[in-house]
Amino acid sequence: MILSAAGLLDAQQDAVGRLMRSLTWMMFHLGGIAQGARRPCYSRKSRERAPWYRGSTLIPIDGGAFWQLPDNPQAFAGQFKQRLQTFYQALSQLAGQALPSKVLNLGQPRRDHWFEAADAHCTIVVCSGADRFEKPHALAVLHDQGLKVKDKRGNLDYDGDLCGRVQGGVKPSPVWVADMGDYQVVTVFGATVAPRSTYLGQLRQQSDRGQHFSIFPL
Repeated sequence: MILSAAGLLDAQQDAVGRLMRSLTWMMFHLGGIAQGARRPCYSRKSRERAPWYRGSTLIPIDGGAFWQLPDNPQAFAGQFKQRLQTFYQALSQLAGQALPSKVLNLGQPRRDHWFEAADAHCTIVVCSGADRFEKPHALAVLHDQGLKVKDKRGNLDYDGDLCGRVQGGVKPSPVWVADMGDYQVVTVFGATVAPRSTYLGQLRQQSDRGQHFSIFPL
């Protein structure tokens, strides 16, 4: 076998290529970049004050078949699982051994603590439903009044253990929402514990009938 300048065998170079393509594809379909990366870009022009837009949407400019998306969540679920399987296969080839059949469990999450990792307590779903308040379906459900909690003054506010917070110490949201136009991809860390499990239950109930699919764990 021939080693490349980078010290990789030809077969390993192929595996690295498949690994990076799969990771890049998933990156574009799980969230955005920079500030607001955990929320899709949405308009706030109906509000009385700035910012007029929130969130971030990452869009590939390559129009090739690799980037083409199906127009329904069920087909996307199949496409996502295929990309994930390709990633696992390439990683297994590079590691030179079969990967564990079970997803790693990093520890039991709590209401106020979770791991930002695709472990046994992480859930990724794809779903569709009606937009509300200029927000795509999955984000509108996340911001629903029923999921808010009372602050120190007794007013309803976003739950910091669901939507994140900036006051009293920055705490990133454990929920990522990526908008694909016809449907959303939602990643939830620490998903087995409320309030994240409650949100996932509400999301399933409020999604269009037959338009909610789990895509991780496989």
